[in-house]
Amino acid sequence: VEQGRLAEAKPLLLAALSGAEQQGGADTSAALSIRVNLGALLARSGDFNGAIAEFQRVVAARKRLLGPSHDSVLSVQVSTAVAQWEAGLAPRAAETLNEAFEAREKSISSLLHGGTEDERQAVVDANGRELDVAVSLSMLEAGLPARRLALTKLLRTKGRALDATAGMMTALRRSSNDLAPALLESMGHYRKAIARLALEGPSAKDSSAGVDTKEALDSLVSLSETAESKTMSILDSPGGTRAEGAATTIERVVRALPSDSVLVEIVAYTPIRLGAKSKGEQWSTPRRYAAFALQTGGEVATVDLGETSKVDADVRALRFVLSNPDSNPREAAQRLYAEVLAPLRGLIGAKRHVLIAADGSLNLVPFAALIDEKGQYAVSQYMFTYLTSGRDLVSVGSHGSSRSPPVVVANPDFGNAPGSASSPGSGFVLRHARFTPLPGTAGEGELIAKILPGAKLLSGRAATVAELRSLHAPRVLHIATHGFFLDPTARATGNGRGLELVGSAPAQRPQTTDMHLAASPLLRSGLALADANVHGDESGFLSAYEAATLDLLGTQLVVLSACETGVGTTVDGEGVYGLRRAFVLAGAETIVMSMWKVDDEATRDLMSSYHQKLSLIHI
Repeated sequence: VEQGRLAEAKPLLLAALSGAEQQGGADTSAALSIRVNLGALLARSGDFNGAIAEFQRVVAARKRLLGPSHDSVLSVQVSTAVAQWEAGLAPRAAETLNEAFEAREKSISSLLHGGTEDERQAVVDANGRELDVAVSLSMLEAGLPARRLALTKLLRTKGRALDATAGMMTALRRSSNDLAPALLESMGHYRKAIARLALEGPSAKDSSAGVDTKEALDSLVSLSETAESKTMSILDSPGGTRAEGAATTIERVVRALPSDSVLVEIVAYTPIRLGAKSKGEQWSTPRRYAAFALQTGGEVATVDLGETSKVDADVRALRFVLSNPDSNPREAAQRLYAEVLAPLRGLIGAKRHVLIAADGSLNLVPFAALIDEKGQYAVSQYMFTYLTSGRDLVSVGSHGSSRSPPVVVANPDFGNAPGSASSPGSGFVLRHARFTPLPGTAGEGELIAKILPGAKLLSGRAATVAELRSLHAPRVLHIATHGFFLDPTARATGNGRGLELVGSAPAQRPQTTDMHLAASPLLRSGLALADANVHGDESGFLSAYEAATLDLLGTQLVVLSACETGVGTTVDGEGVYGLRRAFVLAGAETIVMSMWKVDDEATRDLMSSYHQKLSLIHI
C-alpha cells in the first residue's frame, strides 16, 4: 500500500482479512489492523465511502474493546475525518475530528502528569499530525466550525509540554508533603552539577582523579531524571496538590482577552496533501506558517503566511542585521513586515493591542521593530504582548502572591579573567569566557533599588548564584549583568552585556559539539554572576537549566537586563528553550528580556526609565 501498488495490494489484504477473521473472529487485533490498512488502500484508490465504512467499523469495535480515548481509536478517527474531507463532507470531517480531539483531551492530561520533561514533550509530539490535519482543514475550508476546531486544538497543543512541566513544579512547591522540599533541592543540586560540568569542565580535583566527563554527565542526567520522575508519586500522595484544570476552550480565552485586544496565534504546520497515493506523499508538502486571529467577540479568522523556509530565512536575516551595529535593518524589517504583519492587518482590524503567540523562529522576532511599506515602525501602530499560547491568558494571576520584597542584582564582581586561552579544560566553552566589568549596571541597580519599595540590592561580591537560589518569590526580580547564548555565529562586543571569548581560533568559539552536553538546549544560555571568571569550586554562571528550579512562584515580574536573554533554541509548538522557558518554569508571571546584544550605558537609562514608568501605574 505504501509503495502505491494498490491493485496488487488489495487482494492480498482481503485474503489476509479473511484468514484473520476465520482464525480469531472479526474483532481481533489482527483483523482490525488489516481493516485499517484496507481503509487506507480504498481512500488512496478514490473509494472514500468504502474507506469511511472500514474505518468506522474499526472505530466502533475498538471503542468497545479499548474505550473511546485509546490511541488506536483516535488515530483511526483522524483517518476517517480525512476520508470524509476528501469525499466532500467537510462538516462531517470537522465533527469527527472534534469527537476525537475531545477524547484526546481527556487522556492527554494523565499522560502529561509525571515522567520527565523530555517524556512529556514526546507525548505532545506524538499528536502533531492531529494538529496538522486540523489546521489544513481550516485553511482549505471557509466554514467557521473548521476554524474554531483548529484554533481549539492549537490552544490545547502549543506549549503544552511547558505548561505540564511548569504545573508540576508549581504543584510541588505548593505541596505539603514532607518529601517535596527535599525533592526540589535534589533536582536543583543535580542541575547545578550538570551545568557546571558541561559548561566549565571538571574541577582540578576531578581531573587529577581521572574522572571521565561524559560518564559523569550521563550519571548526573540519569539521577536528575529519576528525581524528576518521582514528582508524580509525591503529588498523588497525602499532602500532594495534583489538580487538573478545566480544558481550554475558545470561550475561556475570549473571557480573558482585554477589551481592546486581539489574540494572534501563529502555527508552523505541514499541510496534508489530499488525493495522495501513499502516506509519504500525503505528508510531502513543505511546512507553512498559518495565523489565527481571535477577537473579543469570539470571531475566528485565518490567514496563510507562507512557507516556513522562506520566513525563517528572512527572520535570520533580520536578526543578523539587528545584531550588527554597522548594518541597516530597514530592508530586512520591511520584508518581514510584508510577509507576516501585512497579511494580519485585515484580521487585527482597528485593535491596537496585539497578543501574539508566535511559533518556530518567529518566536525570536521583535514585531514592534518591523517596518511597514510607508516606513513606519509597527510599534507606532500596535502594542505587542508576547505569549507562548493564548492559553496563557486563562492562567494569568493563578500563581499566587509574592513572598518577599523586590530584589535587584547588579554589577557582579566577575573576578580575574583567565590569563590564557590554552588553560586546562580547553574543550569547555566557558573556560574561555572573559566577562569585563559593567559600570553601567552599578548605577542601574542603585536607581532601580530606589524606585522599587523595599528592594534588596545585591551587587559586587554579593551578586552570587547562591543568593539567587536562596530567593523565595520576590515581587520583582531585576538582574543586570552579562548574558550569554551559545551560538557559534554570534559576534563578540566590547561594550555590551554579553559573552566575550579569549582568543580567536575557531575551536574557541562556542560550538555545542565541544560542550560534551546532555541533550538539553537550556544549557546553552545563562547569566554571569560573581566569580564568573574564576572557575572555582562554585560556579559563577546561572544556566537556564538551573534557573528553571528557582523559587519564583508568585513573582510578578522578572527583568533580565543582559544580552540575548530572550533567545535560545526554538521548537515548533513549544517556544524558545532558553532563559525565557526557564523563568516560566520557575514560576515568574511576566518576563522582560532582550533579543540581541545591548549596550551597557544605554541599557541602564532604558531600564531605570522602564521601572519609573511602571511605578507610576502601580505595577
